[in-house]
Amino acid sequence: MNQTSLKTAIEVLQDRTGQSIIVDPASLKEANAEYTDTVTFKGNKLQFRSILRAVLAEYGLTYVIKEGTLQVVTPAKARDMMTVRTYPISDLVQAGQLASQFGPFIARQQMLANVQSLIQTIQNTVDPSIWQANGGGGSIQFYEPGMALIIRAPTEFHYQFGGSIR
Repeated sequence: MNQTSLKTAIEVLQDRTGQSIIVDPASLKEANAEYTDTVTFKGNKLQFRSILRAVLAEYGLTYVIKEGTLQVVTPAKARDMMTVRTYPISDLVQAGQLASQFGPFIARQQMLANVQSLIQTIQNTVDPSIWQANGGGGSIQFYEPGMALIIRAPTEFHYQFGGSIR
């Protein structure tokens, strides 16, 4: 896409991928962007997400995945569009051998430490700005009876996460 309008760039991306892209008019206005604004993008063999992000970033826009479509919005609106998903993590955090050696109390303490380490790793490495711990609106809670993380985050996070920690 070389020297084309934002509208044309989005239409080309839709045509090539078959993916619906809906632009929020209020977000365009908030970003002081117009459909007729010129987009200049050069790149070879890039993923669709990377191209769309780069094109939208020129105008301070981003996208969220909602109801099977990509919706173009401001980053502030994207952060407000949170979804909740549960991720089983028992195989990642259990301290099974410790229970037989030191008893269930020590094993539980180690498991809880493993959970905290996992949560901190996610919050520090996967889009750090979205987490409450870093000033965002996303959250991660551990549900011990189900040995799962309950993650409230933008839909794009869950998409990037692949629906599973594994």
